[in-house]
Amino acid sequence: AFLADLQPFIWRRTLDFTVLDDMATMLSRPVASPGWTGFNLKTGRGGIRNIEFFTHVLQLVGGGRSANLRQRSTLDALASLAAEDWISTTQQTTLSAHYHHLRRVEHRLQMMADAQTHALPRSLEDIANFAAFLGHADVQTFLHALQQTLDEVCLHSAHHLFADDAAAGDTAPPLEDEDQMRDWLTAKGFSRPDDISSTLSGWMAGRIATTRSERTRTLLTRMMPDILDQLAMANAPDDCFAAFAGFVEGLPASVQIFSLLDHNRQLGRLLGDILILSPRLATQLRRYPMMFDQVIASNFFSPLDDADAFEATIRSAISDMPVELALDVITRLTRERRFRAEVQALSGVADNVALRLALSDTADAAIRVITSLATADMQRRHGQITGSFAVLGLGRLGVRKMTATSDIDLVMIWDGSSDARSDGTRSLAAGAYFTRLAQTLVNWLGGATGEGSLYKVDVRLRPDGEKGALAQSCQRLQTYYNDEAWVWEKMALAKARCLTPHTEAGKTAMQIMVTIMAAPPDAAAITTALNQMLTRFRDNYTDAPAWQLRQKPGGIRELDLLVQGLRLQHADLFSHTADPPEAILDTLHAAARMPDELAHALKDAAQLFEALHQALRLIRGTSSDSDDQLSIAAKKFVLTSCDCPDEVTLNTSLEGHRSTVMTALDRLMPPSDGI
Repeated sequence: AFLADLQPFIWRRTLDFTVLDDMATMLSRPVASPGWTGFNLKTGRGGIRNIEFFTHVLQLVGGGRSANLRQRSTLDALASLAAEDWISTTQQTTLSAHYHHLRRVEHRLQMMADAQTHALPRSLEDIANFAAFLGHADVQTFLHALQQTLDEVCLHSAHHLFADDAAAGDTAPPLEDEDQMRDWLTAKGFSRPDDISSTLSGWMAGRIATTRSERTRTLLTRMMPDILDQLAMANAPDDCFAAFAGFVEGLPASVQIFSLLDHNRQLGRLLGDILILSPRLATQLRRYPMMFDQVIASNFFSPLDDADAFEATIRSAISDMPVELALDVITRLTRERRFRAEVQALSGVADNVALRLALSDTADAAIRVITSLATADMQRRHGQITGSFAVLGLGRLGVRKMTATSDIDLVMIWDGSSDARSDGTRSLAAGAYFTRLAQTLVNWLGGATGEGSLYKVDVRLRPDGEKGALAQSCQRLQTYYNDEAWVWEKMALAKARCLTPHTEAGKTAMQIMVTIMAAPPDAAAITTALNQMLTRFRDNYTDAPAWQLRQKPGGIRELDLLVQGLRLQHADLFSHTADPPEAILDTLHAAARMPDELAHALKDAAQLFEALHQALRLIRGTSSDSDDQLSIAAKKFVLTSCDCPDEVTLNTSLEGHRSTVMTALDRLMPPSDGI
């Protein structure tokens, strides 16, 4: 129990870069023996301790996040570090071989001396005898081989985290010297050097919580010149520094983020770019600064795994954990994966298609795992029951177009006899059992934990809306959509996707949805209902900014309304639900239900609208603010995302596409005389 209690202090959840300074101090201690006589194989340059320190410090840095790194054996630890790309396979094999060799030499020394020693003999004659004992032809051959081993240990125990960046860049004045710093900043190209030098001086005086410790101020002194160099290379260096300053001043009193930046100076510009491009992410980083730890991983900018792989990662991480801790871990892993996907998009590594798929896969995996936890919790409290449970995702989750700020629209379904009861001591009837399971799922997905909350959950799209049971039977799902549902509810169901397709309830629900959506449509009723919804939309529009397409005639909502209405009217073309708008338009076009020119124009509109919507949600969390409120860099990011050279081109294109959508609505869904 004592060792278990120590675990969080040894394997810290955040990457502990402060240990690197301590390791550097230990490795910089002078070696006592200048020559081969008395050379210490353990503490000497390139010796056993070099390999052990190198290995175990990397374990301490990353072991809080990866249990695979928590190995007792140095050789096992080297293998784990290579498997997770902390070191190369060449480093692993070389250091492992030399570790074996040095340990063998050490053991032979102890055999000869019959004592616990790590030092070579203190005379050349004794060293020669020892070389013969090891099987070498002569002492020079032995010493040459040993020197080669020690040199290779030094070479292969180098790591970018251990690099000394003190000499990087030119010599900067002290941060607290406002006059000299002002001149230095001016030379770097900053246009507001007075403000920046005053801010830096205040930090060094400990005027903010983050810089009240001596260690933090030492780190700032060491790393800020390089950080400022990185910020100076940005498109708007003063704005970039302002974003960086806002981030620093909102941090708690902690040195971890500064240790990370100190040992990874190249990350200063990336951090500055994130802060200036996305005020939304800047706010998140102030609250969870250790999210930024991820960027040092070699695979940070690699494509993300799919939902199944991420689900497996989560399940491995929470194995045998109590529910409360498991929910914390799921929330943290989900937040970190979303951050990774969003930074990839901000950096131009991933486009908006990759972003929305990554965000949707992330939600899928989290929902599946928490559904399993909630099911196990119900079985523990109320026993098992004959029947099964399924979760449907609707809206953007259903069509896999989630944005950085999307809610998740869920409908929970169960399948089984209504007369069934659970077999626990606190037995429940089927309806009550699955409703409680659904409520637990919603609470765990949307409730706050020690790590924050996962998602905002919307369950209003279920049959009977807010008046209906939180979990609906498959039978009720079928009767409601066959006999009672409004046209807009069937449009919503057309986006539904089963997130738990392997359960019996999931399979049944998918069959029901396909059957419902394949029913012969009443085209006139669909057109009438669509125009009624269109009228309500337009009655509530305000004088919105040009980029707020949800509040514009012919914008993203009206295009979606048109496409989903056409999908209902041409139900015979579709064998499943959850098709995105572009796929629906392709199907209509391929079946000659829509002219070539119109199909291409509407698809172009859908892609541009989506690119703009995704970009705005990514950088500021909303598309409702005026584009004038964006920084120069953020505006450039939006234009790049939309493949437009300037604002005029983008606005002209948006106007043209909105006009196309309005014309298509009038042509394909003409209002009746009463509308």
